Amino acid sequence: MGTAARLLRQARRGRSLTQRELAVRAGVRQPALASAESGAHDPGSDRLADLVAATGHRLAVLPTRAHTVADVADAIYEALRTGERERAFRLLVQLGDELAAETGPVRVAIAVTPPAPVGDIRYDAYIAALVEHALTTDRLPVPDWVRDPGRVLEQPWRIDRTAGPELEAATPAAFRRHGVFVDAGDLVSA
Repeated sequence: MGTAARLLRQARRGRSLTQRELAVRAGVRQPALASAESGAHDPGSDRLADLVAATGHRLAVLPTRAHTVADVADAIYEALRTGERERAFRLLVQLGDELAAETGPVRVAIAVTPPAPVGDIRYDAYIAALVEHALTTDRLPVPDWVRDPGRVLEQPWRIDRTAGPELEAATPAAFRRHGVFVDAGDLVSA
């Protein structure tokens, strides 16, 4: 999938829009939108900007090689869809590494687009907790999507099922708020 197709799909899914709903908003036919989103047709930069604007987003260039949170959520979605749970979890750790490596403004920018649900609420909660943790650590603004109640677990997810009661104390506050219990030392690769 090319960059234009990926950006269009992320913008649409991040706003929980169907292709038909976005086509109506953008004033295009749904098959043309599907063609652009699949990568079969490149809409060109101006048309892509218009389509993305119809989702309420805006195209921007960032001074980074890091993946956006929405990029990683899409990759996790694909990994979970194909049964690659280990890969999906490695992507969470990679996201932690990339957020930690970025400067404040870029860290906020790569986190601002709401990621689409990945198909497993536990991963959605982890992503939201990771973004909240990475941003609040440096007193940076946290995007509204992070506080979505749909990204908070009713049943806690203990990443290390063998850990004892010390896990609660080792879990950062942002993760506890989202119902995810993970040792702070495991948020980035060693």
